[in-house]
Amino acid sequence: MIKYKYKEKTYAEEILKNGFSTNNLIGQLKILAKYYKHKELKPKEREEKLYEFCGNNIKNYNKVKYFKTVNSALNHARNNKNKLIEINEIKVSDKELQVIEGFNVGNLHKKVLFTMLVLDKLNKESQKIKYGDEFNNKEYYFGRNPSQYKELIESSKIPKGKSKKIKNIHSIIGDLNNEGVLESTNQGRIKLSFMYNIPDDDLGVITINSFDNIGLYYDLHIGENKVKKCECCETPIKVKSNRTKFCDTCFEDNWREYNAKKQREYRENKKRV
Repeated sequence: MIKYKYKEKTYAEEILKNGFSTNNLIGQLKILAKYYKHKELKPKEREEKLYEFCGNNIKNYNKVKYFKTVNSALNHARNNKNKLIEINEIKVSDKELQVIEGFNVGNLHKKVLFTMLVLDKLNKESQKIKYGDEFNNKEYYFGRNPSQYKELIESSKIPKGKSKKIKNIHSIIGDLNNEGVLESTNQGRIKLSFMYNIPDDDLGVITINSFDNIGLYYDLHIGENKVKKCECCETPIKVKSNRTKFCDTCFEDNWREYNAKKQREYRENKKRV
């Protein structure tokens, strides 16, 4: 899930609060193991914490059955290059926006370019966290593996549909390649040609802090009328009706708080009877 790929600390804290969120237990245990290491717990303490968490959150838990799973997570965290990734925000500068806006392509294509730019920044920031000063990559490429296309589709929020009027991601990339904005290579990778000519500029005009809906930040920037800010966290959201107020996360949090409040009121009223 790209929502948590670059926010592992946040994800770990949500797992600890709410339990396993998917059936991918090993992936979540690896996150927890790295989280405990980040908190400077010793290897033995990390092991105890993982077994305790499994015992509290797995039905019919058997320590022997889950030994390999837990051990794999602990070994993953022992590798010093497997660091806990937490990127709070990515900024897009005015000069970066000017370059994207300068291309003679539609807004859908520009939204894909915007998303590619942000994903490249996220990847480089992640590599810096992992490798420190060793990392110094000045190249801009996309498409090393199929998962990158999946991330691009998920985070760009381009329309999905069977209509021929709605272009898929590969058609959009093909158009951008024909325009010389991107360049397909013999290795199947895509060179982000447009990024090589962007002047350095530290002044960010758009701040992205939610990475599973990057394209909506561009929609918000150009004034797309079906996109607005969540009234709670200000993350851009799709407007489904005039009742749309919150992003999914804030809606769920508000709903949990509402239910908890109602349960407290019920218990208090019951005591008075």
